[in-house]
Amino acid sequence: MIRLRLPLFDRQLGGIPESSKNLFMVSPSIDPSILGLHLVRACLEEEYRAIYLVNNKPPLSVRRQAKRSHLSLETYEQKGQFIMVDAYSMFSGAESTEKIVVNPYDVNATKNVLAGLSSRKTLLVLDSLNSLLESWGGKVEPLTDVLKAADALTMVALFSSWLYMDESVKRMEDLFDGVFEVKPDPLLIVENRFKIKRASWAIGAGGLSFHVKAISPSELRVYLPKIVVLGPYNAGKTTLVHALAEDAVSVERMGTTVALDHGSLDYKGFYMELFGTPGQPQFDPIIDTMLDGAVGFILVIDSADISTFNRARELFDKCKEKAPVVVAANKQDLKSAISPSDLRARLNLPPSVPVVGCSAKNKINTFLVLDVLLNLISM
Repeated sequence: MIRLRLPLFDRQLGGIPESSKNLFMVSPSIDPSILGLHLVRACLEEEYRAIYLVNNKPPLSVRRQAKRSHLSLETYEQKGQFIMVDAYSMFSGAESTEKIVVNPYDVNATKNVLAGLSSRKTLLVLDSLNSLLESWGGKVEPLTDVLKAADALTMVALFSSWLYMDESVKRMEDLFDGVFEVKPDPLLIVENRFKIKRASWAIGAGGLSFHVKAISPSELRVYLPKIVVLGPYNAGKTTLVHALAEDAVSVERMGTTVALDHGSLDYKGFYMELFGTPGQPQFDPIIDTMLDGAVGFILVIDSADISTFNRARELFDKCKEKAPVVVAANKQDLKSAISPSDLRARLNLPPSVPVVGCSAKNKINTFLVLDVLLNLISM
């Protein structure tokens, strides 16, 4: 399996099987080469071989795009781990500096090149399938022969979803083991949604979708647009947000949060936005608004202050049906703190809700709290 380093994909599908053929359909407003280079990076770092066949832009532009995100294709090329196939220069009439150049109009030449490179533990990124089909006069049939020629290769074909006939697209999709879609999310203007349309190796995975965010020209992350950190007054919410996110900012008055805390975090294949709320009951209208649309909650409780437990239970009841919840039993560094198991009993929390002991102030187990939440979100 080749892991995509998109945790929700890898957990549900296990990755992409070796020698499988996969179609990634991308909306015209999205640069498909970001996805292609993300997959190349993932493969190279797992010590697979990667081949990038480009026919819609000069190979130099792909190399520059990779370099802007600190991916040195030349370094892997010297090791024999990366190969660039130039299917653009003969099309455009430009000079090529690449070692392998192929005429995209010549189906047999394309087949022969791919057959010669075909081997196990090798990923082929085809960028783009649109240009290849156009060079074949819009015919889908030659694609069948190309796929057979690349039999041992694990293939990812990038396809921009322009105005193609539904029948042609359906015939093309049927040739692939996996069909995936990336398109803008109308509710998140600047982010995109990744959808699994079909994966022959993972029964029941069709229909799974999640947000993705490009953090560089060659890196994608599963995007979690809102994780809410809530809890009673003085529980340590702001401290936890700042412990997790180095860029966190807070709106405070006299040392307490009166609007919100916010921080963003790139962590283990996720890019997430953290929002900390005020804790006092008079801010409940703000809290109720913040809960809507959240993908996960961290309920922070001061383990040493029993007087706040009723308020903690009120806040738990507000969010328990909306998204996964993890309870952070904070201030475990204090002698008067009760244990996570005792806190669970006092709040009468369901067994399905994890309670993690931590000290946000001393940054003890703060990322364990986050890990537990991410595991719940990924289930």
